[in-house]
Amino acid sequence: MSETVYDEILEEIYRIREEHAKVFNYDLKAIAITVEFRTASHRL
Repeated sequence: MSETVYDEILEEIYRIREEHAKVFNYDLKAIAITVEFRTASHRL
């Protein structure tokens, strides 16, 4: 994988992470609860 493609992928990951954090007002506890809930619901 070229460095340019790798950088583009990372930029998209960072953008999505930032959008997700904004939704939860940067509250790490709320984000963690949501991640745990989503992970648990996929195990069913």
